[in-house]
Amino acid sequence: MYNDPIDSQQKPPSGEGQREIGRGDRDMMEQMSAIKELVTLLGGNRARHCYYVLCCAIYVALKHYPDEPRMRDICAEAAALFCLNADALPKALSRAVIDIWETGDRSALEKLFRRCLVERPTPKCVVLVAAQYLKQEEMRSA
Repeated sequence: MYNDPIDSQQKPPSGEGQREIGRGDRDMMEQMSAIKELVTLLGGNRARHCYYVLCCAIYVALKHYPDEPRMRDICAEAAALFCLNADALPKALSRAVIDIWETGDRSALEKLFRRCLVERPTPKCVVLVAAQYLKQEEMRSA
């Protein structure tokens, strides 16, 4: 499987490598929690590695909101932040979107896009629209 550095159930070995959790870490954990919840709603099953990659890409896009970076830049930053293989990210994102389209909750996907979808959206569209949706939800709750 993969090592999810954001998973709150994973703990560092006692004594070594422990540090105080700062405000930035809490913000990142809260954002990743919301992202994972959204991706789980869309796909139903987040056990596949491609869903984790999708979460990482959405996190990077959310960091840059309202700017919309190129997917190449999103993938490079996600690879650096989450220790992922940058060359494999585009394929993993594509796999996640295909899986969501074929077996996920189509109505939740359409609610996210706020329109009826007649063809599968691109990974870039899913990443950027998810980031926009989460930012709007964050602003509503503030």
